[in-house]
Amino acid sequence: MLHFLTDMSWVEAGTAEQSPYANEVAYSIGMIWALVFIIDFIYSWSFTIFPSKKKK
Repeated sequence: MLHFLTDMSWVEAGTAEQSPYANEVAYSIGMIWALVFIIDFIYSWSFTIFPSKKKK
């Protein structure tokens, strides 16, 4: 498993055969989850970088 964490070339390959996932379904679910995680991460950090102004 350490190999997959240090060498991310399997992400560029885009196939389940070269990934740490057991089959194509698990690979697809993992890629969708990663996309949602990245979008949520950016959205959450937007509140840190651009905080809302408090009303008086």
